[in-house]
Amino acid sequence: MGEGTGRSRDLDAFDVQYEHIVIWDGAAARIAGAYRIMRGAHALARQGLAGLYSASLFRYSDDAITRIAEGLELGRSFVVPDY
Repeated sequence: MGEGTGRSRDLDAFDVQYEHIVIWDGAAARIAGAYRIMRGAHALARQGLAGLYSASLFRYSDDAITRIAEGLELGRSFVVPDY
């Protein structure tokens, strides 16, 4: 995809606010991948559009903001190369 820093630990300012779905390989006792997630209503209630990464990329109409409140923002996924 060409995003991220390519470093072993790639964080941005949104990571601490978002929830993370982590894929754990129990047999190997290691992380296989992860996905970042934010509930739209939660982000809007706490910080308005500034709480959503996608708002740094797009301008949203008022109608879109209502829909965002009912949805999820997903992003910054990764899968460890062995998988």
